[in-house]
Amino acid sequence: MPKNEVLLAETDFFHSLSIEETFKRLASSPLGLSSEEVEKRQKQFGKNVLIEEPIAKPSFVGFCNVKWSL
Repeated sequence: MPKNEVLLAETDFFHSLSIEETFKRLASSPLGLSSEEVEKRQKQFGKNVLIEEPIAKPSFVGFCNVKWSL
């Protein structure tokens, strides 16, 4: 099982852990990650970036102005 899948499986129960235990398991702290740890994780997992994709315009938009009668 790839490391990222193991990490996801291990985080399924994080809601039940104390804050201290959560930081310990994530190798983090309330101050965040050190610069060295950030660089290491970016090399391992890639940058934490969302890719914006254009919103597709539905083909039925032209019909929205049609008034339906009962």
